[in-house]
Amino acid sequence: MQSKTEQAPVKPIYVRVRDVQEVFGLSKRTVYRLNDEGRIRIRKFGSMSLLKVEEMEALIEGEESQS
Repeated sequence: MQSKTEQAPVKPIYVRVRDVQEVFGLSKRTVYRLNDEGRIRIRKFGSMSLLKVEEMEALIEGEESQS
C-alpha cells in the first residue's frame, strides 16, 4: 500500500523521438523507417517530433494499431 506522500509513476502519453532509444531501445533511424513504412506515426508539435507511447507498445507487442 502506498503512503500519502508516495504516488504511482505517471506513464507518459508521448515521448520525443530523440529519447526513443532510452525508452524503447530502438534507434532514431529505425523509428523514422517505421514511420516511412506507415507502421507508426511521428507527430510534430512545434519543433518536437513525438511518438505515442501506446502506439509504440502495440508495435513492440505485435499489435500494430491503425492510427
